[in-house]
Amino acid sequence: IECGQYKARANPASRWARLARGSKATLPAARVPAICRAVDELRTSGYTPLSISLAIVSPLPLSLSAAIATDAFRRRAPLLRPTTRPTRRGPPPFGAGWEASPCVVERPGRYPCLTVGWCVPVDDPVAAARCKPLAVLGHALTSPHAGSASDVLRTAGIAPLSAELEPCLTARAVSSAEGWALWELSLLMNPGAERRWREARDVLISAVGVASRGVPAHLAAEAKSLALL
Repeated sequence: IECGQYKARANPASRWARLARGSKATLPAARVPAICRAVDELRTSGYTPLSISLAIVSPLPLSLSAAIATDAFRRRAPLLRPTTRPTRRGPPPFGAGWEASPCVVERPGRYPCLTVGWCVPVDDPVAAARCKPLAVLGHALTSPHAGSASDVLRTAGIAPLSAELEPCLTARAVSSAEGWALWELSLLMNPGAERRWREARDVLISAVGVASRGVPAHLAAEAKSLALL
């Protein structure tokens, strides 16, 4: 449901407008060669390793095995083609990008689910993959400490108590492309609380606004420790 809403809201000029799954039936045969070339270029520029460690197990003597392997690699095309590809920022997926209003989706059920999504610019994909700023932000927002978004929503009777459901608030990065990441918070609400979804939305948006000004150092350290487990 969320992906369908994101796709319907995306700018037509952005790749995010094609956010969906496909198959052979949805892929025109005339476009297959061009798509294959584009995939090969992307793989070469973005997924080529800078170094490789290779282990060879052979019953032959070490000197002979090394000579055979060296000769085989010498006759092949270069395996390592380190390249640097500058980050290309595409058009904002939704409205004005980060300045656009969050996308809100409410899904009914026994525990109604409210999802609020943000479009976040990614300047350095490598640094983002290593430092995971969105994961740190999500950890700060979803931790059930006093005064947290979860605590406020439970106190207001919108979200279930921990004895009934844990966790009630989760964060995740849905996708990343063209210099933008789609990040969202999902809240499971009490049965019958869906009529208060606007109140819950305002709490989540306010919490993100406060947390994005700076995550406390102890939360960043805790998230880093959890990532190492």
